[in-house]
Amino acid sequence: MESFLLNFILPVSIIFFTAIYIVGYFAIFTSWKDKARFEAASCSMSLVHGAITSSLAIVDILKVPWKLDAPNNPLENSLMDVSVAYFLVDLFHYLIFVPEDYKFIFHHLATSVYMLTCKYFSGHGALSVMLLMAVGEITTPLQSVWTIARLGRDQSTLAKRVYESVSLPFTLLFTCTRGIIGPWITWKLCEFYLFDVRRHMIPMWLSSLWMSMVIIGMTGSMLWLWSLWAGLRRFNARKRGLPAKAANHRD
Repeated sequence: MESFLLNFILPVSIIFFTAIYIVGYFAIFTSWKDKARFEAASCSMSLVHGAITSSLAIVDILKVPWKLDAPNNPLENSLMDVSVAYFLVDLFHYLIFVPEDYKFIFHHLATSVYMLTCKYFSGHGALSVMLLMAVGEITTPLQSVWTIARLGRDQSTLAKRVYESVSLPFTLLFTCTRGIIGPWITWKLCEFYLFDVRRHMIPMWLSSLWMSMVIIGMTGSMLWLWSLWAGLRRFNARKRGLPAKAANHRD
């Protein structure tokens, strides 16, 4: 019975995240302008997804042995289904409303391919997904709040205050996870999947595909981290009334 119900996690999760998007668009952000309204609805999904997956991924990491080619367990398979559902719904959002944002479209496609091949092709290696999910999604709830506040700061005094108060904590948290822990995890995964090929059960072509996507994703995170700090410096300079150099950051 349990295994039968697990087969419905992906479609039920797609309905769940679609419902969050609809509620965000039609019930919460009704007074916002169209583009900000769509993006805020997307961030609502992201907030819920990040809170669920990061917490449960950490639980899984603490419970299972450190074996990067171990068979996937039911929790890991379920979390991958939940994440794939979120990425598919959000990908639909980007393709319709923000088709020019190639970085996010590529990210969602690559992440979905990683998890789908891990669950449905290899059946092993989900611990690597959990590690990446934990470090990648633990910042998402705060990032979603920060993004929603940034989108609404010109329309709401509360949103402006929230944006100003969470900018520094979010940047610091992102720095710790993506700037320090993330590169270390990337190295450990590459060390195992690329350099210890005789010791694991993942086909070389698949482990190479996984690690190439991880490296590209981590590089993108590091570049965005640089932009975050540049934007924060510019924002603080404006608050002090000082001239600030232009930065490639939507602050």
